[in-house]
Amino acid sequence: MSDSCNNNHPKIKKLDSVEKYTRLFSAKDGTALSLKSGYVVLDKNEVIGAHSTEDKEEILIIIEGKGRLVLDGGSLCFAFNENEVLYIEPGTVHDVQNSGDIPLRYVYVTCPVKT
Repeated sequence: MSDSCNNNHPKIKKLDSVEKYTRLFSAKDGTALSLKSGYVVLDKNEVIGAHSTEDKEEILIIIEGKGRLVLDGGSLCFAFNENEVLYIEPGTVHDVQNSGDIPLRYVYVTCPVKT
């Protein structure tokens, strides 16, 4: 077995940005086929803002910090911590809030649902 890589070169990005939002991969810019992903950094008490998953499913991979996932305009709220992964169904209006004392860092991945 060889230690060399094959010809299908992976795309690699570092998660070292301090910006609130950094696009990682997207079908729109040709760095992915159908998914979209990004790296998010929210300061203490900061929110991403309510938005819908529309026709996509989404996962959030919590790297550091803790927060709340708020659904349905605040009628449902789920606490989460670092080293957890959240799944959000298509058609869900949601917001992510930093409820901790340190920056909340997470990666999101969305992908259209095939029908």
